[in-house]
Amino acid sequence: MALKSFDEAEPTLQQEWETGKTESDLRWERARHASRDAWDRIERRENR
Repeated sequence: MALKSFDEAEPTLQQEWETGKTESDLRWERARHASRDAWDRIERRENR
């Protein structure tokens, strides 16, 4: 089971995305959807 929900972790994920990306033009608003999808898939696996 995940320690935090995506909503709880999102501020940290966003900050790390914005400070860690190099030459990517992909803004968090677009990357967020893929991040949420990956988070949800991991959560579903853990809850099996």
